[in-house]
Amino acid sequence: MKIHNPVSTLQVTDALTPYEFSIAMLASKGRSNKEIAKSLGISLNTVKSYLENIFSKLHISSRSELDMFVNR
Repeated sequence: MKIHNPVSTLQVTDALTPYEFSIAMLASKGRSNKEIAKSLGISLNTVKSYLENIFSKLHISSRSELDMFVNR
């Protein structure tokens, strides 16, 4: 099953790895980087790095923009 944003028509599952998508979901639900790191058992810097890559892949610059890709 492909997940896509009907407004942009981007298929998010094609743009992000499953792990990146998981981090994107947590971030878009308002979880802090620290909360994401703790729940996934990774470092805070790793979360930051993943989010930078996710933002780059989706051509966005904020968590509010991320919400459009994973929750709509």
